[in-house]
Amino acid sequence: MMNGDEDGDDKQTEGGFEVKGYREKQRRGEQPGSQPKKTCFVTVGATASFNAMIREILHLDFLAALKANNYTTLTIQYGRHGDELFRSFVKDNENEVLHNYGLTLTGFDFDINGLKDEMCAAKANPSTNTAEGLVISHAGKLDQL
Repeated sequence: MMNGDEDGDDKQTEGGFEVKGYREKQRRGEQPGSQPKKTCFVTVGATASFNAMIREILHLDFLAALKANNYTTLTIQYGRHGDELFRSFVKDNENEVLHNYGLTLTGFDFDINGLKDEMCAAKANPSTNTAEGLVISHAGKLDQL
């Protein structure tokens, strides 16, 4: 049962208890009690080529491990030469990965603005229903933090 309160926010009542914040969760496409977004962000660096690393990240065993640990998003910064590998995998496997592993795949080669947004997406934030995630990088210098 939905009721509007004075400030326009809806409340969902369940067994006589009010669940506040329902409208905000609806705006974000979530249902109350939905699984938190949990991001694994992988970066190979701006100019480096680490296609072997990308292949391992896209391996079904790795995707299964992400699923087992409740990840919902896999974002890959694949570098200068990883575009073809990433796009080919997504073209052939995106629906299977979403259906079987519950993962949304995104990727990009380089972002002139840096990687702060992607790294912050892996941080917990209860107000956006985001769980603590993971950042994986190559062993080079990481100057974004």
